[in-house]
Amino acid sequence: MTSSDRSQAVGVNKSYEIRTYGCQMNVHDSERLSGLLEEAGYVPAPKDGDGADVVVFNTCAVRENADNRLYGNLGQLAPKKAARPGMQIAVGGCLAQKDRDTIVRKAPWVDVVFGTHNIGKLPVLLERARIQEEAQVEIAESLEAFPSTLPTRRESAYAAWVSISVGCNNTCTFCIVPALRGKEKDRRPGDILAEIEALVAEGVSEITLLGQNVNAYGSDIGDREAFSKLLRACGRIEGLERVRFTSPHPRDFTDDVIAAMAETPNVMPQLHMPLQSGSDTVLKAMRRSYRQERFLGIIEKVRAAMPDAAISTDIIVGFPGETEEDFEQTLHTVRESRFTQAFTFQYSKRPGTPAADMEGQIPKAVVQERYERLVALQEEISWEENKKQVGRTLEVLVAEGEGRKDEATHRLSGRAPDNRLVHFTRPDEPVRPGDTVTVEVTYAAPHHLLAEGPAKAVRRTRAGDAWEKRNAAPSEKPQGVLLACPPSGPRHRARRPPPAAAATDGRDRPAPYRPQGALQGAMTGPQQGRYAAWHARSRRCLPLPAALVPEVAAGAAPELDALRAACLDAIGVLAAARPDLLVVVGPSGEAGRGTHPQGAAGSFRGFGVDLEVRLGAAETVPERALPPSLAVGAWLLSHTDRADVRVEALGWPSRCPATVRCRRAGSSRPPRPGWPCW
Repeated sequence: MTSSDRSQAVGVNKSYEIRTYGCQMNVHDSERLSGLLEEAGYVPAPKDGDGADVVVFNTCAVRENADNRLYGNLGQLAPKKAARPGMQIAVGGCLAQKDRDTIVRKAPWVDVVFGTHNIGKLPVLLERARIQEEAQVEIAESLEAFPSTLPTRRESAYAAWVSISVGCNNTCTFCIVPALRGKEKDRRPGDILAEIEALVAEGVSEITLLGQNVNAYGSDIGDREAFSKLLRACGRIEGLERVRFTSPHPRDFTDDVIAAMAETPNVMPQLHMPLQSGSDTVLKAMRRSYRQERFLGIIEKVRAAMPDAAISTDIIVGFPGETEEDFEQTLHTVRESRFTQAFTFQYSKRPGTPAADMEGQIPKAVVQERYERLVALQEEISWEENKKQVGRTLEVLVAEGEGRKDEATHRLSGRAPDNRLVHFTRPDEPVRPGDTVTVEVTYAAPHHLLAEGPAKAVRRTRAGDAWEKRNAAPSEKPQGVLLACPPSGPRHRARRPPPAAAATDGRDRPAPYRPQGALQGAMTGPQQGRYAAWHARSRRCLPLPAALVPEVAAGAAPELDALRAACLDAIGVLAAARPDLLVVVGPSGEAGRGTHPQGAAGSFRGFGVDLEVRLGAAETVPERALPPSLAVGAWLLSHTDRADVRVEALGWPSRCPATVRCRRAGSSRPPRPGWPCW
């Protein structure tokens, strides 16, 4: 790689591709990875193109063949990378958290390995690997940021995932997830509801609450009824039409949750309740804290409260020590439960789990035979349950990409309230994903319903408007990454302004600031959370950038220590690249643009602090005074060890006098005296 290659701005005309394996949590994480990369200037790779400049694998470690699948795919990319200078490969997710630097040893052409706890670091790690020309392996041992605090590029304009917790406190003997995702951490209810409200304001009509053990929500914050309260709170959000959640655990599925589901109109009559086994003996060996009777009791209560509920499950066949009698108990539970759908798995040994070392491992042929019997039984039950839907009238949320044969059959597809897949005749009037169509079911198959008659009604929705707007908007020109003092919250958000309803939280307060780009990658999750919370309390434009200087911000906001450290870390990344020139950019408050040559000085006396900083050698006589923004840049640069680098400053006139009201923040309050609005 030449010096000219290294000086190229990150992300300019560079494309990315993310390959996702595993659960819904990984899908949600991949949306955040996409958001992070696009904030850093990358663009999605065209599907019909010749590949991407950056390929990210978001991996799963649950199944036995996960390792083979990853290394097989990495092997296929090795010759492509060799033929494509500058291409980078990153591996993240659960398998990366488990294997760590083993991945680089087995596939030395991989550039970045990151884990489940630090996905926000991906852009920084890619840039560091590019600059240092060596693989970067960084695995955090605890969560740095909830996925929902990071930038996002959601796959759907009308439906969204919302993470309410991460990690798991259970100790199931077959599961490696707790070791890779960590102990359960719950988000604050206010943060969750604020995210949902913002999504609804953008047009989303359906949200799915996510957690490894979603209905255990509240254990980390000391409220055992927190999940049912959260469901009821979702019911009070105007414009939110459908609420789902996954995946719950029978141990924590309490009566208050069932009541909240039945009594909250927008909580859908759908439940995914993992069974794993119907045998009490096997459940004990699995360390599942319920037994068959308890499980069937939950199903009975749910059906009593919601007769039309569709219930699905997960089942493992061939767990170590499972006898034929044990397996018959599973079949019995399936018959009694009448699941609409079952995700069935043959037991897969995972190194590092207690079950992997248990005696009584079942021969493959026995497991396969039992698996086929279970699948046949569930297919029969699924078909019988779906046949009960024939003749019913359903309101279907039109989906994108659900029906693979829709073009050939001139149909559309979508989801019923209970999440059954429905294919229906295309109405005469235009219908968009996110709209709803009322149809009558005329045929049932084990895995879908069919409505062959004309639509009874079509309802155009805000969700459909959001889908149409997304697909009609021209793509933005990719941007390179500029490393500078972070802009204030409202100003930064102006690049992609939310609808007016989402601009404030109803109390004349600007929306929370979320650091992005290189700055976001350098900050840890707790730092981001504290900083966002401080901004939410401020009720005004952020006092940036001068607050980064400790002497200026003394006593004003201790949380800024984290932001200050992040800025210094980010400056250090640039300094490590050993550039010939560093340019500080910011508004100057002067007419016209101009450079402040090396030797310029800036003062913070306007903030009541006797502090001055200089660009260049200390003995240089200052030629021009730096305005506050550029003075902060000079302060940051003065803390690097690159005294030999040539430094210049470029300013442009500020158009936001401190005497005007700060309309950018959606607030009628003027800026705080002493903090010039930059």
